[in-house]
Amino acid sequence: MGPTLTQKVDQFSPGRSLYDNDSKYEDSTEHYEAMVAAAKDGNCSEARKSLDRARLAEPRRIKEDVDQINLILEQVAEETKAVLIDAQSLLSNRGENYVDPVHPSQKGHLLIAEEMTNLSKDP
Repeated sequence: MGPTLTQKVDQFSPGRSLYDNDSKYEDSTEHYEAMVAAAKDGNCSEARKSLDRARLAEPRRIKEDVDQINLILEQVAEETKAVLIDAQSLLSNRGENYVDPVHPSQKGHLLIAEEMTNLSKDP
């Protein structure tokens, strides 16, 4: 038997998988730390390279974190028989629906609210 939902939530750490405690993607934190170390050593060129690598790794890390959180939400909804709105699909990952890679914009929130209203009308 696998870990309980509570254990999964307790184990959650951004950038790390809930199931094997190891990210399948490069961790941007390591690159940020390398950037700071290089800057302290006065190696601006290496610091800049590390910053660039961190920025490239960040979107993948964020996507993995969001995917892991969504898995938890799906499990909670299934276990509690709650209705779950798949906001990620609803917003279609379109730029105007987000203010950053994670948070919905005003338009995105409106789409979610409309879906909630529609669901509340269903018998």
